[in-house]
Amino acid sequence: MILVASINMITALLVLILERVQMVGILKALGSNNWSVRKIFLYNASYLILKGLFWGI
Repeated sequence: MILVASINMITALLVLILERVQMVGILKALGSNNWSVRKIFLYNASYLILKGLFWGI
């Protein structure tokens, strides 16, 4: 069950990244560094994880 959940989580994060390629390009063009772009995706992923845990429990 943990394996299936982790595969689903990885797939969801990849979809989020692929949907927002344009946003990453705009942020990089405006002078954003790699860490700030990565931080946006980490915050988004942690929000999804916590929301899933909340509703799962």
